[in-house]
Amino acid sequence: MSKSQEERIAETLHDFGVITLAETTTDITSIARKWRSVLVQLGFLWPDVEMRPKIRDVKQSEIGAPFTLTPNGRRLLAAQSVQGEQEVLLRSLAALRLPSPLEQDYNFASFSPLKHVIDILEKLEEIGAEPYISRLEMSSIVILTNGQDDLDSIASEICDLRRLRAASNAKRKFDVQFIRGVAEYKGFKHETLYDYQDVSFRYLKATGLFQSRGRGITFVPEKRKTARLLADIPETQLDAIEYLNRIAQGLELPTDSLYGAKEVLSDLLLIASDRAIAFDSSNYDLSSPGGVSLARHDLEQLIFEAKEVQYAGDQVNQINEILAYLQMLDENRTTQQFGEDQLLIPKEERPAYFEWLLWRVLLALDCLVVPPNKVRRFDIDQDFLPVGTAPGGGPDVIAEYSDSVLVVEVTLTENSRQEAAEGEPVRRHVADVLEQFEPLGKTVYGLFIARRIDTNTAETFRIGVWYKRNDERVSLNVVPLTLGQLREILRIGVKNRKLKPALLIDVILQASTARLDTTGAPEWKARIAEIVGVPASTSASVT
Repeated sequence: MSKSQEERIAETLHDFGVITLAETTTDITSIARKWRSVLVQLGFLWPDVEMRPKIRDVKQSEIGAPFTLTPNGRRLLAAQSVQGEQEVLLRSLAALRLPSPLEQDYNFASFSPLKHVIDILEKLEEIGAEPYISRLEMSSIVILTNGQDDLDSIASEICDLRRLRAASNAKRKFDVQFIRGVAEYKGFKHETLYDYQDVSFRYLKATGLFQSRGRGITFVPEKRKTARLLADIPETQLDAIEYLNRIAQGLELPTDSLYGAKEVLSDLLLIASDRAIAFDSSNYDLSSPGGVSLARHDLEQLIFEAKEVQYAGDQVNQINEILAYLQMLDENRTTQQFGEDQLLIPKEERPAYFEWLLWRVLLALDCLVVPPNKVRRFDIDQDFLPVGTAPGGGPDVIAEYSDSVLVVEVTLTENSRQEAAEGEPVRRHVADVLEQFEPLGKTVYGLFIARRIDTNTAETFRIGVWYKRNDERVSLNVVPLTLGQLREILRIGVKNRKLKPALLIDVILQASTARLDTTGAPEWKARIAEIVGVPASTSASVT
């Protein structure tokens, strides 16, 4: 592959927000090579056998053309939902072995890392321990073991570590000292062990089988049966061509068979019953794997929606965490200690986290007349974390109340580009919502939030006008707030124990009234700052 092709790969990843290329980066081809290598190892692209000396005995004609999509790669590209993407990644990781023809630099027998983690969790439960793996346990124990290691010994070592940590009065200090001791003994840098742990957790959660538990992972209850059936599949020895074709196809899942699909559906019906979720499976053709899988997917969605409602109801109790996250965004930080937890906002995912946090804010303010999944327009995973940003063509988040609707738009864009990027779309989105809800007698408010509000953007919203296609003039109530001002409003709400939608709507009403008395954006921004009590120029200093 030529240098120009590799540069185009890196630039395309940057353009779509997958990575962020620093202006100081001089050689971006290495980034493309890393991505290409990972996609090959996961079976989404065919390898170039000439570039891999250890599989040169494999003929390219026996597999696919170099760096073209495999069947599982095409399946991933065609996935239309988070659940669909997770199933594809599950097929990939279920097929992956270490060592393999693609990754041979290991001195132990080939094994399935996915099955290994499932077996460890189940062994922990079998001996009466909590079935989860913490960040420290993964980085200092699990990633240093393989399929040849005794499961009882691994589980015992994890339990010993838990007892030592529980007895420590300074747990963060204990964690640092312990991981450094393990790293020194094994000949690694402790940062390397944490990097391996982070990648492992990301891959495991990407399958949909696992969810966060504190700083660790455990089974998603609805996926427990699938995990067990996967681990029961016997491992077979494969030659190079067999392995390359298997990971390119993705492993057949237990739910692909009628027996496995029914086993998983039966387990889901028990979980649904425990949650008092009614589900009539007689409406589905349960005589074929496809019909059972359709019932399974629908029931999984109902269970997830019930869990999301429960999550939404708890957000008022999580307001301090929400405020900590908002502070991280405002101060452009990726990590922050929050009690025993470390909050993380991946650099490339900051726009998605911004939308996610405003969704959580609206859930915390409550009084909604629609379910929480109707407030957000972005996807979330099993941990209720964002998976990308909201698609174009509509608001980021929209809250409907009994007599009003609040449209919220957020951006990390600053300076004069802000008005060009956001001025027209935000007004159009609010106007579209107004057209939908005004006939229902509901007042529509707009809120635009950014770290800094460009004066040209403020002027666009101060004028507050939108023309329909028939030239009908529409007046809009869109108020710009800095992230610091939003934080101050929420802080006051927490202090006064008045976390309700009126907290935001009252500010919008006061700012809209002030707008009528101003002659320009600078004056309006100053009036908004007076209303909130936080000058726009010093918003990032709010704590």
